[in-house]
Amino acid sequence: MADTRRAVWITDQGHAVDGLWRPNPAGFEHLTLAALFTAIMRIVCGHGVAVLGPDVCRRYGLPSGQLPTTAADFKNHGAAVELRSHGFKVKQIDRWFHVEHPDIAGPGVWFALAEFIDLDYCPMFDGNRKLVTAGLAEWHRITGSVWRGAAGTAGNALLRQQRYGHHKAEPQWWGNGAMDGPYGDPENLPYELAYDRHSWRSTFFDEPPATLWGLDRIRAYLSAMTTTKVAGTHLKHDRLTAYRPGRCGWYAVQRGRWEFGRVLPDPAGYHPTLVDPQQPDGPVWLAHPTVALLDEYARDGFASYKIVDSWTAPATDVLINHGKRLRDVWAATAGIGDPAVRALVRKAVKGVYKQSHGFWCNSQSEVKRRDWAGALVAQSRANLHRRLWQLWRGDAKRPEPLWFDGPTPMFIETDDVYFAEPLRPEGWTIWDGDRDDLDDVTGLGHWRTSKTIHRVSRETQQEVAA
Repeated sequence: MADTRRAVWITDQGHAVDGLWRPNPAGFEHLTLAALFTAIMRIVCGHGVAVLGPDVCRRYGLPSGQLPTTAADFKNHGAAVELRSHGFKVKQIDRWFHVEHPDIAGPGVWFALAEFIDLDYCPMFDGNRKLVTAGLAEWHRITGSVWRGAAGTAGNALLRQQRYGHHKAEPQWWGNGAMDGPYGDPENLPYELAYDRHSWRSTFFDEPPATLWGLDRIRAYLSAMTTTKVAGTHLKHDRLTAYRPGRCGWYAVQRGRWEFGRVLPDPAGYHPTLVDPQQPDGPVWLAHPTVALLDEYARDGFASYKIVDSWTAPATDVLINHGKRLRDVWAATAGIGDPAVRALVRKAVKGVYKQSHGFWCNSQSEVKRRDWAGALVAQSRANLHRRLWQLWRGDAKRPEPLWFDGPTPMFIETDDVYFAEPLRPEGWTIWDGDRDDLDDVTGLGHWRTSKTIHRVSRETQQEVAA
């Protein structure tokens, strides 16, 4: 059916449409630029993705070899000027650009220049034109959204469709997630904006064992997203001095005691100095999931902390709903018959939730929420910390660090945890890392056996951390 055609890849030799390769029609080489774009937009039924190969770009005067270098060059590229002269609406010619025409039904088509697609950020793409167009079509079928640009951009398109409570997505969602005033400079924002934290290494043993066995949290960031409340409006400088579960954002925290550093990292963070090397004992700005973890441990008598300032706003489920939708998209890929296409779309889902955090911190992103990025990183680490804390404490109810005898992680690297011996703790769902069906696991927050590291010295651990 015509309305199922969602993706096309055009070359001089032929074109792929939703996974099917077809020869170009007679006279293709004589089409004008306007005629080519009209034909493409009708092929994808007015709404979808069209990828143009380098040979097509050279033939029709589209960017080839290098992209324009200035904003004016993007906007006034010769191809854009020519298309506008034929009634097309096109803002600029870039590696991805949107085109509409009043005489062609639908909201328009997203065009991509294959030569300039960054494969590190676009997991939906590789060199197989039939596979890519089939994957793009399946993404559209499952999500109802056109894939455009990098995975973070595609994720933002889905996120912008979300609601919270009885409210539609409002413009204030997309900006002002940072603190105003002296803390608005990115250099002074909390360290939790970054995933690439240093590894935590236990000092429980004088020398590490010769072999370490690892466990990897399955889809840890997606699991965190489905449990992370965030502010749906602008942050306000409310100057709270106590943690409020219903308020999301940044809290300035004066760290207190943590007596279990030999067996688990400080819940306030991995870094010995989080913000200012000149004031290592001063307050640090932490995202609310980290403060929630500190508050939980403090109420049980295991930690202490003090809040001295805050920028927060009322909590909403917008990010939780987004995470649940991505989880549903993952589950829906089970209905894709071709294993290669199914693997490609799942790779795209992974790209979306892994790139989201970085895009929310980027000034070019449609969604600009540094507080959401910090919350997601913090929630992922807090979830892991709670699980390991539960494993280590066992049935102990009082803070007696010298008497706890649970398994001790040797080091933690993001969502990988390494132990001195292979573990299968009671109550944990653990999958073997060498199984072929791991990509079919739909449960979040489970574990898989990770790589085994041999002959680990303290120097080697430091190299891993670096």
